[in-house]
Formats: sequence, structure tokens, C-alpha cells
Amino acid sequence: MNNIENTLQSINSRQISGETFYSMYELKNALESSTDEYIEFGDYGITPYYIADGKILELYEYELTISKDESNSFEEFILNLTGRDSIESVPADIIELRRNCFIRVENDFYKMKKQLLIDFFDFVMNEVAVRRQVESSFGAYDKKNIFFELY
Repeated sequence: MNNIENTLQSINSRQISGETFYSMYELKNALESSTDEYIEFGDYGITPYYIADGKILELYEYELTISKDESNSFEEFILNLTGRDSIESVPADIIELRRNCFIRVENDFYKMKKQLLIDFFDFVMNEVAVRRQVESSFGAYDKKNIFFELY
């Protein structure tokens, strides 16, 4: 089984102000080409960024939340995040966004189905709202310029 640290060493990264940003596009391709079903991930979160032309845009609303707490269902997560009392009172677009940026790991936190990460990366790189946000700031969009930071 691959682990995230070894896989990250094989892809493009950028150092900016002491922080390391990894290519989402390249990690997705590396995961897709791996024959392993699982990846050792560890206790990390992912925040995506768009980096081009010497500028950086944090896509904080697309931060990936990984939950290993069996008592923390997606519904409980949304209610805690929004401060709402019922799931019905949360706007549908917020639910959809957070559902695509939420992974619940059932057993071992350090062992995750790689397809869950691939699906998250696909969502961020192909999301129309991401493209619009980037185009309004940079004038153009290229999914190869989406990087992420582990925290």
C-alpha cells in the first residue's frame, strides 16, 4: 500500500514563503495509476490553492474535511459547521459543497480508499464555481495550476 508522503515526493511541488504546495493534478494522476485500492494518508487535511503568474488564491471553501469519529455523521458535521438546528434549514448548495469536501473514514484513519481522494480532486478541479472564481482573479483557468497544502 502506498503512503501519502512517498507519493508526494514523486510529484511537482512549490515552495512559497516556507510552505509546500503539491500539484493536485499530478497527485490525482499518481493515485489513478497506482494498483493499490488504499493509501496510507495520516492525520492530514487538505486546503486547495490556485497558483499562477506569481500569485496565489486560497480556495478555502473547498477545504477537505476528513472525519474518523463514528459518532460524527455528515448531518452532524453540517449542523456543527453552520450552527443550524436542522438539516432542512441549511441551503442545498452548502450541503452539496460540503458533501463533496467531506470524507468519513470508517476504520483506520491512516488507511483510506484512494478513490475518495480522486473524487475530491475531480470535484475541485472541475467545479464551475472554482473556475469562475479563478478566472475572475487570474483571467484564465488551468486545472494544472491547482495545488494543495497538507495541514
